[in-house]
Amino acid sequence: MFVGVGIAAFYPGPKFPEPPIAVKYGSPDMNKQNELSAETKAEIEQFDREEKEYQIKSQIYNRDVSIYSLVAAILVVIASLTLFKTLFLII
Repeated sequence: MFVGVGIAAFYPGPKFPEPPIAVKYGSPDMNKQNELSAETKAEIEQFDREEKEYQIKSQIYNRDVSIYSLVAAILVVIASLTLFKTLFLII
C-alpha cells in the first residue's frame, strides 16, 4: 500500500479527455441517422483523437507503474529477508 500511494502521489496517471456534449447526451439513434451537424462531427472526431492519445499514454503509464512496483516489491523482500533476520516472524 505504501508503494501504491507513493506512485500515485509522485507519478500521477493521465487524465481521460472530457467528451463533447453530443457524446454525453446524444442518443445512438441520432448518430445512425446522420443528424449530426458538421461542428458536432468535428467535436466527435477531436474527442476520438484525444481518446487514442489517452490510450497510448495510459499504456505507457501502466507499463512504468508495473516496473516501479515490481522493483519496489523486490527491494522490500530483500530488505525483509536480510535486515530482519533476527525477527522470528519469517523463518
